Amino acid sequence: MEDKTRKKDHKKNTSLEQIFPELESLLGFSEAKVLKDYTVPAKKVYLIVGCARSGSTILYQFLANTSYFCYPTNFLSRFYYAPYIGYRIQQALIDFDHKGEIFSKEHKEEKSFKSTLGKTKGPLQPHEFWYFWNRFFKFGATQKLSLSELDEVDWKTFLQELHALEAAANKPLLMKAMNLNWNLNELKEKIPNCHFIYIKRDVIYNAQSLLLARESFFGNYDDWYSYKTPNYQTIKKLKPAEQVIEQVIENNVSIEADLLKMDAEDYTTISYNDFCKKPNDLINTLNKKGAAIDTDNTQSSFNNGDVAKINDDLFKELKSYFETR
Repeated sequence: MEDKTRKKDHKKNTSLEQIFPELESLLGFSEAKVLKDYTVPAKKVYLIVGCARSGSTILYQFLANTSYFCYPTNFLSRFYYAPYIGYRIQQALIDFDHKGEIFSKEHKEEKSFKSTLGKTKGPLQPHEFWYFWNRFFKFGATQKLSLSELDEVDWKTFLQELHALEAAANKPLLMKAMNLNWNLNELKEKIPNCHFIYIKRDVIYNAQSLLLARESFFGNYDDWYSYKTPNYQTIKKLKPAEQVIEQVIENNVSIEADLLKMDAEDYTTISYNDFCKKPNDLINTLNKKGAAIDTDNTQSSFNNGDVAKINDDLFKELKSYFETR
């Protein structure tokens, strides 16, 4: 998403962006030395997939708050070029700061389910970690990678980084992987012990949420929000309401086609509605598939956002297009 077209509140922090190359040059060499001791993750790697605005962030926060997983935090996102070192710094400054000498418990915001377009607040809140993914996966005009592009990925270092994080935390990894929605089988080949968690939302309300995200992010309904689907050039010619319906469907069809090629033990599917009603059902399912997540301190339910939030005419346009496509 082009930074110049974003609304002011969503533009990148140029001062922060300018620090990253300097820190990478200082820490990258040390990170590379550390990685020599690691190979591939030994525990399961849990990867959240689904269309943008499908409920993935509330799902991510819910799972992160169980304390069962190691996940990229807002703090760790500043160290996407050296995540092992960043995680060790996080442990020294936050995780093991039991007396609150640096960050108060309130400042950590350890249990918050608030977010704005996938962005959370608080050093230990989960982060999408897209800069880390973009280190390894070089996307072109759309988000689907060709076999030749996948061959160019530095899989060895990618897996070593995951393994190092896992070892530092001694916990299974949990990450969003929605930028790889169109390459799940290839990702599964490289991380054999990964487990996909697919959240699926009602198409109409998922599409509505994408329209609202466009308006919030760009100030209009016309600019494309989130990853470009393989059929982007075709559906970009449609009206905004039609685009977002096709965007949701294209995401879901691709994900489901890939998951059907896997063993049932390798993925878990949950609807946004079911998750909001009984999130612990997901925990129970994951536990039956090899996890050991404690449900004592988890949330019993969440507010369901599947209500009409745009003007009546636009909402009717969404429904009409979906029902007649």
